[in-house]
Amino acid sequence: MALLLPAIQKVREAANKMICASNIRQLGIAMHNYHTDFQKLPPGGLAGWDNPAANITINSTWNHLDGGGPRVGTWYILLPYVEGDNIKKQFIVYEGAQNNGLGAANYWFNNTANSIPAQAKFKVFECPSDTLRDVTPAYVIVSTHWFFQGLAWNWWTSEPFAGYDQNNPGSAFWLSLGRTNYMPCSGASGPPGPNNGTNNNYPNDLCTKYIGCFSNRSRLSLGQLTVMDGTTNTILIGETLGGNRVGAVDSVVPWVINSVMGVGGGLGRGQFPNEDTMPNGWDPANRSPRGGGFFRYSAMHAAGVQMCFGDGSVRTIKYGNTMPPQANITAATALDIDYMLLQQLAGKNDGYTFDTASITE
Repeated sequence: MALLLPAIQKVREAANKMICASNIRQLGIAMHNYHTDFQKLPPGGLAGWDNPAANITINSTWNHLDGGGPRVGTWYILLPYVEGDNIKKQFIVYEGAQNNGLGAANYWFNNTANSIPAQAKFKVFECPSDTLRDVTPAYVIVSTHWFFQGLAWNWWTSEPFAGYDQNNPGSAFWLSLGRTNYMPCSGASGPPGPNNGTNNNYPNDLCTKYIGCFSNRSRLSLGQLTVMDGTTNTILIGETLGGNRVGAVDSVVPWVINSVMGVGGGLGRGQFPNEDTMPNGWDPANRSPRGGGFFRYSAMHAAGVQMCFGDGSVRTIKYGNTMPPQANITAATALDIDYMLLQQLAGKNDGYTFDTASITE
């Protein structure tokens, strides 16, 4: 038995990894089918515009406030394409940005009728290698949205990617929601966002070279992606644990929320503890473990994190040395190191063509 158990575990994990890859591929196909119907990929979520007065409607960035819209995400939008049309029809939301005068009453979670369909469990949203359905977290993520604020690109000393999340203690309502292990990719971080309450952008900062396919109400087409970096070179979807899995489980992510993920925080191994467990907040001094977290793609798989690309293919991105360097990312940073190759795969229009075979399988 002692000899057989490791072999059985390896076989089980290999099967789970195949199911996980199939899930991600199905979500990629769902995106392509949505594109066939609407000539664009689904948006990263449905919150408000950054500036309602200016009516910013194309590739609007995530803002530091999350108001406006129903605040539902990509998986809610794609429910009809994953055999969940009957679930989507049960939601009562107004999908426009300005809430049609409803204000916060239009947030999906402020209508008690929406709590029932949001509890639906979908295997296609869950990696079987994770214990997603069984864990009881301290927090449940309400939303995550990413934008770059023009700070020095150094994940170790600051949080330049502005991974802004709203989370509530694990009440019965939030704990009952269906969960997900997959998120659309917003690039290294996402589009440049507001700084100190203004809408100043930072087009010269290196992080903005790696803007991904999804953001709030994004409207990217596959044709546009083809003439940018190409569909085979750009990540659409990746898997994440949504929080720590070693020791205390800090958080999980419901599939209904408006949520995208950046690769700026590197890739996390689910078997390692998360160095920034909520609710303690950001701790730049504690950077040793490299576990899962709400702010990074992560997985329980031994080799790496599985991701779906724009062409519908699913590949494993190896953990390798994809964690952020301790030094600032500058113009002199080598672009062929694992971390920068990961940023290249996440960016839709960075223009780089370095060979990524060292981090993919």
